[in-house]
Amino acid sequence: MREALCWHCLLYRVVLGRKLNRWPPDLESIWELVSSGKIRLQARSCLLVQAQLCWIAIKPFDARAPGQLLKRGCSQKEGDSVSSSFEEFIQREADYLAWVTRHPDGFVLNTERKPRAAYMLLHTATCTTVTQYKRDAREDAFTGHGYIKICSTDLNSLLAWMARYGAPSFSGLCRKCQPDVSSIVDHVADQEAFLDAEVCKWLADPLNLQQQLTEVPREPPSFYYAQTKVFKRNPVVVAAVLLRARGFCEQCQAFAPFLRATNNEPYLEVHHKVRLVDGGIDHPDNALALCPNCHRETHFG
Repeated sequence: MREALCWHCLLYRVVLGRKLNRWPPDLESIWELVSSGKIRLQARSCLLVQAQLCWIAIKPFDARAPGQLLKRGCSQKEGDSVSSSFEEFIQREADYLAWVTRHPDGFVLNTERKPRAAYMLLHTATCTTVTQYKRDAREDAFTGHGYIKICSTDLNSLLAWMARYGAPSFSGLCRKCQPDVSSIVDHVADQEAFLDAEVCKWLADPLNLQQQLTEVPREPPSFYYAQTKVFKRNPVVVAAVLLRARGFCEQCQAFAPFLRATNNEPYLEVHHKVRLVDGGIDHPDNALALCPNCHRETHFG
């Protein structure tokens, strides 16, 4: 039986075949080229099938058979602190139910066969919505009939998978099982705190800083995916506070430092006296219009 190739896979086999002067290239030869820097691969999931390499990486991640790579995935960028692993279930009802049974602490991303950023709903692996059939349900109700399931024990892995389809965050959290995503939010806060501490350390050691600066690579930084909790601000409150200030900072009393490009109005930032994350209310009584300097001072001074 002839192997079915998408055009991406065929293209990379042609490129690699020319580099290696052999057809088809084997995995060890591909990795030899990649690790030596002679070729950098940027293909996506189809490359997982053909080369068993991560879709944005330059490392091999597993010695699974090609057939398994249609079901499993890995996404890792060299230098990243976040490694991603997930399993896709498409028309694999029994395998999916076995997975949620084996991973009661895992997560299930429910989306459509053609994934859209607008529909990426997160469940826990024990949620009855995605584990128990309704009356008269189809035999493939969970992984067929237009729906698929992406499962992982790591939320960052699901975010990495979603990023392929332009989804920066989950479209919603199941109201029934209420999955806990605080670990991702905490991870973001930890990263910011770590950066701040490291900056302070280098500011206190300018001599070693200059030496370290020569070793900083001229390349884009590594990254990680994150889900953050965002409060829906009331535009009426923001407008009311800005009108009350009439262009003057309500802390230093100075006029706004510049005009906003969108409407040519004085640029001020609305700050909550009691932070929303601490239970503060989104109301003019709990808000001030501040210039950028005073706003930064309030948070970091």
